[in-house]
Amino acid sequence: MTSPTVVREGEIVLNDIFYPIKGRVRSGLITSDAQKIVTADQTRDSHSRLSVQSWSNWQEGLGVDKFDGENPRRRRRAWDSDLQLRYDGHLVLPGLATLTAAGAAANVGIISELNNVIYVAFGTDLRSYSNTTNVWTNVDTLPAVATDELHDVRLGGTVYMVIATSSGYTYTSDGSSFTDDAKNTEFLAFWDEKLWGIDSTGQLWFALAIGTEVNDAQVPLGNDSVTNMFVGYDAQSNSILYVATTRGLFAHDVGNRRFVETRLRLPFHPDNGKGAVAWRESMFFSAGLAVNKYDIRDGGAVVDQMGPDRDDGLPTARRGTIRQLVASHNELLAIIDATTIASAGDLFLGSQQTSNNSFALDPDTGFSHIMGWDQLGWERKWLSSNSTAPITALFISDAYNEYRMWWAQNQRIYHMQIPQNIINPVYVTDLPYAASGAHETPDFTGGQSEVDKLARRLRVEVSGTSSAETVIMSFALNGSSSFTTLTNTYSADVNSSGEITSDGVATYHFPAVATPAGTAFRSIRFKVALARGSTTTSTPDVLRIDFEWRKKLPAQWGHQVVIDLSQPQYGDKTREELFEALRVAAENNVTSRFTFRDRGADDAGNSNPWVYYVDVVGFQSLESTGNVWAGDFELTVAEV
Repeated sequence: MTSPTVVREGEIVLNDIFYPIKGRVRSGLITSDAQKIVTADQTRDSHSRLSVQSWSNWQEGLGVDKFDGENPRRRRRAWDSDLQLRYDGHLVLPGLATLTAAGAAANVGIISELNNVIYVAFGTDLRSYSNTTNVWTNVDTLPAVATDELHDVRLGGTVYMVIATSSGYTYTSDGSSFTDDAKNTEFLAFWDEKLWGIDSTGQLWFALAIGTEVNDAQVPLGNDSVTNMFVGYDAQSNSILYVATTRGLFAHDVGNRRFVETRLRLPFHPDNGKGAVAWRESMFFSAGLAVNKYDIRDGGAVVDQMGPDRDDGLPTARRGTIRQLVASHNELLAIIDATTIASAGDLFLGSQQTSNNSFALDPDTGFSHIMGWDQLGWERKWLSSNSTAPITALFISDAYNEYRMWWAQNQRIYHMQIPQNIINPVYVTDLPYAASGAHETPDFTGGQSEVDKLARRLRVEVSGTSSAETVIMSFALNGSSSFTTLTNTYSADVNSSGEITSDGVATYHFPAVATPAGTAFRSIRFKVALARGSTTTSTPDVLRIDFEWRKKLPAQWGHQVVIDLSQPQYGDKTREELFEALRVAAENNVTSRFTFRDRGADDAGNSNPWVYYVDVVGFQSLESTGNVWAGDFELTVAEV
């Protein structure tokens, strides 16, 4: 059954009741643009109605997929990026990775150093590297595949490089003569002027002199539970030995020759603790993709989650398991193996555990990479282009008088120059950069992902650009993974391919310069693509991105009418009945159906677009007293 509609001039329908009116219906739009939002220095923006979302600082790193425009810390985050994020007001290319010559056709177990020379174990083939000729030379054949290394270990006045091989350990003081020791050793540490080792059964040993081992404590867990060993601090700031296991962290009690379980206890996972290291004042323990920061203070132990799985985590193709944590001057570095599929039987993946012991993260394979954490945010240092070959080793060294990060992937060795202090790219001229890199902002929702907004302009301020050093901007709408390159700018410095080739501010208009009516979006994500020419020390630099947009609330209408109850009866209702119906409408909790147009539903049931569901927001009348119901009633209704 269709509701009644107005059939003649001079009447309205409210809650299916006809009322006569005086004069005309006064209608008006009662909504307008939402209040503007400027998430940056307000002096940069003078438009009275457009909101501005600005980005010029990415220092809090990766891992935010969606951003509402309000949280300032999430504004300084990216979703995914290959670019360097450490410098406020600068977004530049990643560091240049150098691929060295081929060594042996075997996976790399460890990278080490002795006497300013890098050594790498390709399977059982131990090779040294010539930095001048780019040649790997075989120097020894190990008894088994390498599992750990120590370098610059001084025992009895002699400095050694020591390599663990499970079945024993191998050591050298000159890089030419090597000695194999048959004492089973999985992991190594140097503490209290002693060499320490631990085997697959958790049996710890120490040696005051190289090759003379004495058994010590044993980890109170089953075989193959130990995943790492390192030196850290206790509550009294004394250095002690720690052993990482598949069930958490154990501290070595040297006086009683035993291991004591720490407060860092975790459910079983075979990869727990494979990344375990002391850095600055804290200890760090990986668990899948999570990293637990473990601080021992006078008041007790404090565990914080600070791994790359925090917040929204990483894109699917970047998820994986941390295999190693390495300390450098400026950053804690992590190698992430994204090439393996998480099994349904695994019980734990960092902080992503669910109540039924299954993974909350999708078990996908992807591209392994190296990430760095500077106590503020995670930055990607290097990304593999091979989805089947994990990164197997990482090492930091100043060998050859160059502070570098060395790593192994797909049976090859790479190195990258890294700074020993914080360097602003504006003031450095010899830092080599990669040829290209990309950066994705979070999906920007403007506070309401369900509401349509309007993209008007994008302003990008750049420096260091040329015909060879370029910046390309693109965008994706409403969660799409498909990006559209922006070319619609007045500036001649943006070519037909969308490349910014000159310094300054490039202004893009949505959807086009000729028709800048705007582009509707619920959420929008921007991608920045940088590229350089043949000069390795050149990089384009994005200084600032300003996105101008508008949020318009859904249209809502208000109406004013004067209801005329001068006649004793109108239709089938008396004046008193009409009056009481008006009171019900004014006091009703539910909305009232209101129309004043002669356009009802058709036979197919299509509704009348001139029907409004309203609240009575104003009710004024000029009435008589006593039992006289005649009067004029001014009614104001507003759409909800």
